Amino acid sequence: MLFHIELWSREATRQNRTQIVELLDVERVKAKAAMERAHEDLEALKWRSEAFGEGKEEVASGDGWSFRRGPLLLLPPGGARPHSLGPRRPGRR
Repeated sequence: MLFHIELWSREATRQNRTQIVELLDVERVKAKAAMERAHEDLEALKWRSEAFGEGKEEVASGDGWSFRRGPLLLLPPGGARPHSLGPRRPGRR
């Protein structure tokens, strides 16, 4: 997002479009603030997971296999329906 704001800001500056440059400056500030909030949220989640021991790995039954604590992400079975490819056009009959 910031890359595109910078790109369009340079182009607007080149074309002497000062109002556009000002609007893009406002959007740049908003995007940077959103990135900082997201970074703070991630740090808070990381701290919380470490505080509850979720970031550590355990060794199960001493056989060398380590399992992460917490819920497992399960993949759909091989025969599951694929995601929709959008509406289909009616075919000839």
